[in-house]
Amino acid sequence: MARRKRSYALRFCYLGLLLSVLGLTWLIMGDSYRYSQSSIVMQAQRQAEMGKTFFGVFSMFSIGAMMLIGPVLTSTAIGSERLRRTFEVLLMTPISAWQLVGGKLFSRLLTALTLIGLTLPVLAIVRLLGGVEIEDMFGSLALALSVAMSSAAMGLLLSCWIKRAWAVILLSYIFLGLIYGLFPTLSIALLVQMFDSSRSASAMRGLELLTIVNPVLTGIFKIVAPRGMFAVNWWSAIAVQLFFTFVLTLLAAIVVRRIGRRDFSGGGATTIPIAPALPPGLTGSSTACDVRADDRPEKPREPVVASTAKNRRVSDNPVLWRELRRPLLPRRWMRVVAVVTTIGLLLLSYLCFSFDHRALQQEELHIGYAFAMHTLLLLMGVVLSATAIATEKESDTWTLLIVTPVSGQTVMWAKFIGVLRRLLWPWTIVLLHFSLFTLFGILSIYSTIIVLIATITFNLPWIATGCYLSLRVTRVTTAVVLNLMLPILIYGLVPLGLVALQYSIQELRRTELAELMLYYLPYWYMGEGIDRMSNSGSFYDALSRDYHSTFSVPFFGDRWPAIYLVWFTIIASIFQIAITGLIVWWSGFRFDSLVKRARDPIGLN
Repeated sequence: MARRKRSYALRFCYLGLLLSVLGLTWLIMGDSYRYSQSSIVMQAQRQAEMGKTFFGVFSMFSIGAMMLIGPVLTSTAIGSERLRRTFEVLLMTPISAWQLVGGKLFSRLLTALTLIGLTLPVLAIVRLLGGVEIEDMFGSLALALSVAMSSAAMGLLLSCWIKRAWAVILLSYIFLGLIYGLFPTLSIALLVQMFDSSRSASAMRGLELLTIVNPVLTGIFKIVAPRGMFAVNWWSAIAVQLFFTFVLTLLAAIVVRRIGRRDFSGGGATTIPIAPALPPGLTGSSTACDVRADDRPEKPREPVVASTAKNRRVSDNPVLWRELRRPLLPRRWMRVVAVVTTIGLLLLSYLCFSFDHRALQQEELHIGYAFAMHTLLLLMGVVLSATAIATEKESDTWTLLIVTPVSGQTVMWAKFIGVLRRLLWPWTIVLLHFSLFTLFGILSIYSTIIVLIATITFNLPWIATGCYLSLRVTRVTTAVVLNLMLPILIYGLVPLGLVALQYSIQELRRTELAELMLYYLPYWYMGEGIDRMSNSGSFYDALSRDYHSTFSVPFFGDRWPAIYLVWFTIIASIFQIAITGLIVWWSGFRFDSLVKRARDPIGLN
């Protein structure tokens, strides 16, 4: 496994991204740590400050990366065995359910351990700069490893119930986002609003408890907060993560044992014994009845007519017809639970922020909503598209798909449109959320339009790249990891290159070259759209309101009226749609060569 190409690619991407983030940190904050013309004491102090900054970035990157990689590693641990019908054979071996689950978990964690080990030279550089204790270094590494274990255990537990890898990954990210993102945010908001001062003893104890449970907050407060402010250390947070890992692994073992008992005790499909048919005129005392076959009245056979009420007409494009009818969640009760849970969490957040009457009217809160929803939709689109074709390859439907007389362009466009179809109801919830605040006059209608356009169109290229990687890569986990890395690399490496180019050439230091990255970052459009075009009147005044605020555009000045931001967003969206169409077209053009299928002589391709 260590010699496979995807292992080298994963290591290269991980280290490249880490070094890019550290390099970007140095270029941005390096000027404030210059110590060439200062005393020796000042040089040592600034070196220590730079080392502490590097260590903070390294810790946050390691914890976040392990939280994302963990569920991907174990998403196919049990589900793939059930899909390939080898799970029953595995249960027949003389090993217990606990050994089975533990072996699956720790064997998949070797990849995460390798990635953490490759980052040790970075800590050596931090140690040379100073400012960080040895205990903090070991604590950060141990916390990152424990987070990888807990997130991988989450994926392992869901893999026992769900066979599809994309569903396991998505549900794991949703649960981790709720545990480490939404609940801590709402809890901190309640703690701050319930007490007159955030420095009160009760609020401080609540924040200390949150930092123990949440590893991200542990790293932030351990590095940023002054010494003595919190009585939180690395090892308390590590113990909590190990406890989560033990509980989730124990639940996975219980689920595996119940599945084994159900399968081997005949809890599945029951077979009804049927009495053997006797020849006409023969009777026997062992038969179920004494009536001869001759005496039985023969009923005329009625022609079997299929029910037309349930028949569905198949279109001329069967792949698109199938993709449009594939829901995001297969069962109706799952869809109902997902919608009710999402709406309930949104209402809970409204309730928590309503304690402060001005909180729901602040632009910063709605910018946070927009960023969180866009990131969640980005993760969903990345995972769904990366598994659109890879799941076909791991099942028995891939061979049937490639032997059908359907062109590669038809297959790729159908898969792309199918992913958009499955993301329809999450986009609908985003529309309802911002439309609600627009109707109450808190947001302007132009802000809502900008947020909706950016949320939809800026996710399209990553859906297209996911479809291509799903076609190009055989394994589901590899396609998902690579597609997760792409937006991180693009949103990270391009700004790093622009900043490095601006700071390396003396003539470009006074230009706005680094700010060109704002043109392709969706968060800039959403943040500027809500901040510059905020509405304090009613919904009916929003259309006729004259926005006097301005915003700055790189290389085009800083006196642009805020209403022009709508046109900038539309132009950027057209560019994103063009890139998406090009990627999908190229994937369809390369379809036959990638799947080793000969071109159809009648001209389908």
